[in-house]
Amino acid sequence: MTGPRDVQEVAVEVVQEVTETAVKIVKSRRLPQAIVAICAVIALLLSASLLTARYGVLLPQGRLLIEARVNGLKLGRFGKLKIEGLGGDVWRHFSVAHLTISDEKGTWLEARNLTITWHYVELLRRNFHAEKIVAEQVSLLRRPTLSPKTKSRGLPVSFNIDRVQTRLDLAPAFSGVHGVFDLTGDLDLRRAGGGGQGRVAALSVLHPGDQLKAQFEFGRDRPLKLVAKAHEARGGALAGAVGL
Repeated sequence: MTGPRDVQEVAVEVVQEVTETAVKIVKSRRLPQAIVAICAVIALLLSASLLTARYGVLLPQGRLLIEARVNGLKLGRFGKLKIEGLGGDVWRHFSVAHLTISDEKGTWLEARNLTITWHYVELLRRNFHAEKIVAEQVSLLRRPTLSPKTKSRGLPVSFNIDRVQTRLDLAPAFSGVHGVFDLTGDLDLRRAGGGGQGRVAALSVLHPGDQLKAQFEFGRDRPLKLVAKAHEARGGALAGAVGL
């Protein structure tokens, strides 16, 4: 991972290069010096802005600023988001040490050591594409209260997640009894036209053999299609979780 010192060195080198190029153009006198000087200043400011956007988030100050802007973000009916311990390259591969979602009664979802590998360039096409989202553990402490439904405005971007993986811990307040599952899946939600599809597989750690495998597909002008196979033989937490 690029460190703060490396980032500063790269920024200085780029600024020096742009400045030297601007000076050479001015000395050539092919254009009026005033026009050339203005263009050079604009190029310098643009370079500095791009460097700040690309590398500034790698600095501790940049990460703290992102945390401050993200914390309190409302996630529809599910509550508000809070993150702590942002690390890595925010534009490619980053990590979050602690993530929570809270409703009016407090925290109901907690995730630890979350890592995301994604392609930020695809946001220009209004598509969030993540190759992999992995969390060491996601805990569902209880069922969320869910705020009242409002008219949907549609997705701001499409979501394309190639792989999700985590150890899922279900508290008795969520699923009736304690449950621990190894969870994997993928998700594709389309902004234009609506609709999407996805798959999920959950294998019980506490009760080997208990499992859930499901695949779904839906669209704006067609009904929901769901194929699911669940097996629970020892009174585990699967039934309570699937009920939600």
